[in-house]
Amino acid sequence: MCSLIVAKLEGISTEKIRQAIMTFKVPEHRMEKFAQMGKTVFYNDSKATNPEASLVAINSFNDCDVSLIAGGRDKNTDLKEFCDAIKKHIKTVILIGEAADRFDENLKKNGFDNIIREKTMQDAIDKSIELNPDVVLLSPACASFDMFSGYEERGKVFKEYVLSKIK
Repeated sequence: MCSLIVAKLEGISTEKIRQAIMTFKVPEHRMEKFAQMGKTVFYNDSKATNPEASLVAINSFNDCDVSLIAGGRDKNTDLKEFCDAIKKHIKTVILIGEAADRFDENLKKNGFDNIIREKTMQDAIDKSIELNPDVVLLSPACASFDMFSGYEERGKVFKEYVLSKIK
């Protein structure tokens, strides 16, 4: 909205603003819809390196079967809102990485128990495909440094492996 206001103040036409919005491409690793396998749509939100960032993605899904892949290097942040949002919007959580124990514990304390633990990103993707949800969302809520060099590599591995399963 701020961009729209500034554009209007600068005298840019409504049609040019509309065209810019319609051709906007989501930056890589930020709620990036990149693949579909049957009914399942895959989103790469690897940039979500804390629970607050993951909340944006989680809260954008309503009334559909979502499998969330989360975990990584734990930042020991408060998980209350994250767990509340999962309980409301997510059907299955697949946990990976160093944070899996604490996330599992907090989710269960909050009344969510449809949790699967996997060792690798590839195993998590395989499990998510097996579940055949409407959406597979990678939104880790953690840093990536326990398994990857950064969120970019984590997102790239996620996308490449999913795309290899589609071929």
